[in-house]
Amino acid sequence: MVSCEAHPGSNVTLSGAQAQPLPHKAQLLLNARAGDNGRIFSCLASLEVAGQLLYKDQAQELTVLYGPRLDESDCPGNWTFLEGSEQTLRCQAWGNPFPKLRCHRKGDNTSLPIGHLRPVRRELAGTYMCRAVSSRGEASREVLVTVLYNEKNMVIVIVLLALAAIVILVAFTAYFYNRQRKISKYRLQKAAEKASKLKALGVPAPDCPDLASSQLQQA
Repeated sequence: MVSCEAHPGSNVTLSGAQAQPLPHKAQLLLNARAGDNGRIFSCLASLEVAGQLLYKDQAQELTVLYGPRLDESDCPGNWTFLEGSEQTLRCQAWGNPFPKLRCHRKGDNTSLPIGHLRPVRRELAGTYMCRAVSSRGEASREVLVTVLYNEKNMVIVIVLLALAAIVILVAFTAYFYNRQRKISKYRLQKAAEKASKLKALGVPAPDCPDLASSQLQQA
């Protein structure tokens, strides 16, 4: 009941509503709803004194307490984003007193970064449970986050990695082959120098045709 009352003999009006006029008062029977929270009612009283009309007014704000609410318009149940796009994730809970809101992904309890502008990554995808809590109760809502990304990019990345691995393998094989070839050439050169020294000293060189043939083939 919203009442506006003044001294007897006064005329009273209650603005902001169709109030019932009574002697020196006005009353309104109101079924308070969440939408009435913050509603302003103004009480105006007038009284004639010694031939002069005097006025006095007073305003009051209506406070309506109600539990948390999570509506589709303020916290959509399905979000679809393109990977790499800059997005601000918005999920607004309502209530009086104002509720605390937290959203966590099912399974690993990862927090959903509500209200922050950031690039979207595919790791963000999943099903989250948003829960608003206040002294008047709680409300929950399931939110599905879908991140779209180009599969072709993944194929390109895989192909590039495979090509890089092939290049590294070819380079290693070429290095190992050249190294072995240089070692064989060095050994053959040393054997020839040793044979020349022995020949100069008149000492017969050892007979190793198989080794010499193998070294010549490798060189």
